[in-house]
Amino acid sequence: MERGIKSLLKIYRRKVEYLVGQWNALEASQRQVRPAPGKWSLTETLVHLEMVQEACLMSMRERLESGIKRPSSLKHRWRFFKLRLAMWSHLKFKAPGMVQP
Repeated sequence: MERGIKSLLKIYRRKVEYLVGQWNALEASQRQVRPAPGKWSLTETLVHLEMVQEACLMSMRERLESGIKRPSSLKHRWRFFKLRLAMWSHLKFKAPGMVQP
């Protein structure tokens, strides 16, 4: 299992390095362009992803420190299932108001 996680982390890090290179190749003005009115710029999208990642990591830390490894109640299991379904689907969802552009 640990070997699989290390392999995934290696792939993830390579992708991050690639994306950082792509980001650095862009002009600052290109990073701010919104593709359409009401749509997010590249910068806004990356900030949103960073916020989501931080929230997920905080939640994982709290759960690991408390000893809970899986969703405990039916409500949490249902939310977890919906989140996984949304993450693997090709559907788009409206972001919560706190992260709207």
